[in-house]
Amino acid sequence: MIGLLTSRNTYVAQTSRPLVVEDLDEYADSPSLVPDRFVSISTKFANVHPLQGKPLSDILPRYPNEEIIGSASDLVQYLIRKRQQEIFRSGGVHWSERIDGIRCSFESKEDANLFVICIRHHALVFVRKEDVIGYTHGFEYQGATELLYWLTRLFQEKSYDTNRDRVILMGEIQFKREAYAMLQPFFKHVWVEDLNPLTVFEMS
Repeated sequence: MIGLLTSRNTYVAQTSRPLVVEDLDEYADSPSLVPDRFVSISTKFANVHPLQGKPLSDILPRYPNEEIIGSASDLVQYLIRKRQQEIFRSGGVHWSERIDGIRCSFESKEDANLFVICIRHHALVFVRKEDVIGYTHGFEYQGATELLYWLTRLFQEKSYDTNRDRVILMGEIQFKREAYAMLQPFFKHVWVEDLNPLTVFEMS
């Protein structure tokens, strides 16, 4: 079990297989079951690469109730809500800091592997090619159609090959099945990996 902070809500994720995500409010009568470790899956973050002399985090919209947090290695910055500061600082980690531990048996060694982790209407996306992370992002979606739009756009912008490069779906089972059926006609290599990506947070 591990906590999840999104830009709007706090969830508890059962990290057994399959992945089960529940609203933290459901544990109001059982506070001892609430985990003391939390993962931020906020979509409002950026790898720190200067753009026009500024870090990307300075360009992202930031509201008065949000705070910028930096990773231990200072390679990633992201935003969390100020009311979540205390719970996050006591045992928090941003999902992007654990990408190296997320692996898949369907990965290609030569071609780009586009990982899509679906959790509560958030798509956590990163690309690994030849063991190097080339892209990391997160966004909110409302369904498989919107996810298809984002991935098609990403393939176009980054010049990935829909006939060669791989899309690997992980996360919540029900949505993966729906997404697979929709993505498969557009991308030649679509794989569903039922290994739970959140287990990497418990091991680290």
